[in-house]
Amino acid sequence: MKAGRGPGWGVLFRFAFAAALIALLIHFDRFDFRRLLKLRDPAILWPGLGMIGGVVFLQAWRWRILVLAQSLELTVWAAFKLTLIGVFFNQALPGSVSGDVVKAFTLGKLFPDRQGRAWMTVLMDRLLGVYVLVALAATVEIIFFPLVRQKPELMLVTVLTWILILAMSIFWIIAFSNRFRFPPRIKGRILRVPGGRFLIKCYEYAHDYRYCRRAVLGSVFFGFLSQILGVGFAIFIGISLGDGGINPAAYFFAVPLGSVIQIFPVSPGGIGVGQIAYLYFFQLYTGQHFPIGETIASASQIASFLWGLFGAVIYLFIRKPSATGKS
Repeated sequence: MKAGRGPGWGVLFRFAFAAALIALLIHFDRFDFRRLLKLRDPAILWPGLGMIGGVVFLQAWRWRILVLAQSLELTVWAAFKLTLIGVFFNQALPGSVSGDVVKAFTLGKLFPDRQGRAWMTVLMDRLLGVYVLVALAATVEIIFFPLVRQKPELMLVTVLTWILILAMSIFWIIAFSNRFRFPPRIKGRILRVPGGRFLIKCYEYAHDYRYCRRAVLGSVFFGFLSQILGVGFAIFIGISLGDGGINPAAYFFAVPLGSVIQIFPVSPGGIGVGQIAYLYFFQLYTGQHFPIGETIASASQIASFLWGLFGAVIYLFIRKPSATGKS
């Protein structure tokens, strides 16, 4: 029974934490619902939804490249449907069952004799997605370093980002090496530390892609495109709401860094965390408060949730999607 209550309390905490952050923003007059209502304008709503749908589509294409590299035949449409299901579980049902788990489980049902490879593709997609996001944020920090070094708290984020990108780069170099193998003694020690088993599993899965480097590079490319489209969505929302006077560089500064902060799963769909992170980074770049950062974060979350509803319908009515895309 105790094991069963854990995830429930975890979900409750995430929702409570998100609500507390939003309440904090409202209390300090840093969240304007009237600006969100302007997004109902069809001239803003439909293009915005289309851009977020494009982000999801690029993410599906990125994952499909890794799936095909493992000789698992999956159409673009089938990959898109499974990605939408993942979006729904990540946005609407945070907790012990994540969208990645559902994607991997459903793909495994399509290929019951190769379930291990199905799970491998999802884990690799997640690792590469995080790597691209952190790499983009690290690049932004280099470009805007004169501004970054003026703020101690931002320097802390920069140092942590570069430690993470360095660690992940070393991981990829080791994983793709044809010569390196973990000595049994070192592997045994890693397995004894918390998270060690997961680290070894990540290494083994990544190592299996050492002969699929073209697919890995393709996946990274589409991951980069999805991030750029996400920045384009932010610029579109800002211009549509009358904030066209903001330097476009502010978006390339604030959006990648804000997205890195949202990686940490402390609230459902990054609600609250995203609003504060975007608000902070936009204010840091411009030197004044524009009610754009929190609005962009909210618009992105709402659009992702709406696309996730399509994933919910697919999950309910298509129990076993066809790999040929006919289902």
